[in-house]
Amino acid sequence: MRRLLTMCVMTLLLAAPAALARDDEEKEKPNVKYEGYKLPVKPEESSNLLTYGMLVLASGLCIAVMFKDAKRSHMD
Repeated sequence: MRRLLTMCVMTLLLAAPAALARDDEEKEKPNVKYEGYKLPVKPEESSNLLTYGMLVLASGLCIAVMFKDAKRSHMD
């Protein structure tokens, strides 16, 4: 039991510096793309048309492959 407690304490002592160092990396960095502009910069609105179109095409391809040849089996 004492050995387990010692191992837990050592793990916490060794992991603490790594956890503290990780906090420094998560600070929000300024977005340099928008700096220097007098007017507020907004990204363009986009649509999901291309995404849904690709979904329909992929679904159609999958269904077409299912009905390619019904008499074929894995034994061919």
